[in-house]
Amino acid sequence: MRTFIKVAVLAAAGALVGCSPKVEEPNRLAFSVSGSFASMAGDTAYLKLITESGNEFVDSARVAADGSFYLESPIARPDFYILHFSSAERQITLVPDTCQKIAVSCADSDFEGSYSVTGSPESERICQLVRNIDVTRAICDSLGGIFRASINEPNLAGIK
Repeated sequence: MRTFIKVAVLAAAGALVGCSPKVEEPNRLAFSVSGSFASMAGDTAYLKLITESGNEFVDSARVAADGSFYLESPIARPDFYILHFSSAERQITLVPDTCQKIAVSCADSDFEGSYSVTGSPESERICQLVRNIDVTRAICDSLGGIFRASINEPNLAGIK
């Protein structure tokens, strides 16, 4: 009978400990993303981790009337994340490290080419890379247009 009482007391204590609210760890490693996207007011911002098997949902937040939002996630090491909005096809790649406070902003709806990032050197470099790719794409499109317009010209070799 004593064994039964001991087991019952241990089971009850285990149930109480298991159901008690979790205490936040003071040294928890996390990063945050705050943003200001005026054109996305009322939309939903999503943060997803890029994994080998696809994108894994991390956090979401409603974009306030002034375009602001706040997202956060635990993180153990630098990794690749995607920030996107429910009504936009475009996305922003972020590479946060532990304890970074990333700020992302954009004044218009074409945010992929005109957004800015601070608080994460790796994410800032990706932002610059996106800008460089946009410039290169515009130059290639322009050259392609000139070539297509000149395809039947007798001096096509000179135009090339």
